[in-house]
Amino acid sequence: MSRELVKQDLEGLSRELRELVATSRAQIARTLNGEIVLLSWNTGHRLRRELLSEGRAEYGAEIVAEAAKALTEFGRRFSRRNLYYMMRFAEVSPDAEILYALRTKLSWTHFRESSSPRRA
Repeated sequence: MSRELVKQDLEGLSRELRELVATSRAQIARTLNGEIVLLSWNTGHRLRRELLSEGRAEYGAEIVAEAAKALTEFGRRFSRRNLYYMMRFAEVSPDAEILYALRTKLSWTHFRESSSPRRA
């Protein structure tokens, strides 16, 4: 086999391998994003249930602040501000089945922005 044929074979193999990696990376990103969306919704939903039960709404800020402290080991994603975003997201997106269907199509940022109060 000539060097030129070997070179062409290797270029084709390299191209195919790059496509495999790119396709897998895209799938991993969609899967990860979907899990982030579900985690955010479930976190917000659980906090809302806690705040709305047994008249705890008056202690809401304290409960959210304590939850944020308890979750610091998981990074800034669970800051007090982000927990409020998650709660708002769960409030405006009450249907978990629709959310489940859309979770890999839209990012957490999209959901967060669409559930934020509109600025005039």
